[in-house]
Amino acid sequence: MSKPLDPANFDKSAQACDDFYKFATGGWTAAHPIPAHLSRWGSFDQLSENNLANMHALLDKLVAKPDKSDADSMRVTNYYKACMDEDRIEKEGDAWLQSQLKPVDALTDRAAIMAAIPKLQAAGISVFFGFGSTPDGMDSDKENAGISQGGLSLPNRDYYTRQDDKAKMIREKLVSHIAKMFVLAGEDQAKAEADAKAVFEIENQLALASRKPEELRDPLKNYNLMPVKDLQAYRPISTGRAS
Repeated sequence: MSKPLDPANFDKSAQACDDFYKFATGGWTAAHPIPAHLSRWGSFDQLSENNLANMHALLDKLVAKPDKSDADSMRVTNYYKACMDEDRIEKEGDAWLQSQLKPVDALTDRAAIMAAIPKLQAAGISVFFGFGSTPDGMDSDKENAGISQGGLSLPNRDYYTRQDDKAKMIREKLVSHIAKMFVLAGEDQAKAEADAKAVFEIENQLALASRKPEELRDPLKNYNLMPVKDLQAYRPISTGRAS
């Protein structure tokens, strides 16, 4: 890791008043190109990758010499071995994934979708919105159940609403990527393309209902503490059919 305020991280050829980001980080960026297998790279990404490498090294040692006298150690060892058993994973193919997708394929109306959302959320799939434990914005000693806007593949609302050529290209590539995922999941090309467009339209509607990035920077505007009963009254669940 680079030292804090290391002069080598600066790009003094850039004017700080014109492009402060390049001025402050251009040297680091030039010295640390994005690895071919990643889509982004920064000091925190570097830290994360280093942590993963250290964890792999520690767990490999544990697998090589397991401590059978420690039940927790054996649980960790067995879990790691199962995750790293690529031969078994390749042999089983997408059978597990298909078993997870089957209930989703069976959803036909709004009521079924609404019933499926909490199950997906409980499984760690943040469908339509984000949900989880979060510190209270006014009292850091408390933890609340927090709900946040979500359901978008692209970083934020602007990527769906901007009309410049780059934004349009990104949206087109997103639809192509979604279609490819459907093909890999077993759909034919025509159905995959139609489903990808439907997914994008859902995301687009979510984006239009989302707050803009600058609105999300206002901590008071985004602090809306309320009891569960008030939340239920604020957004009652409809049981009508999806239109």
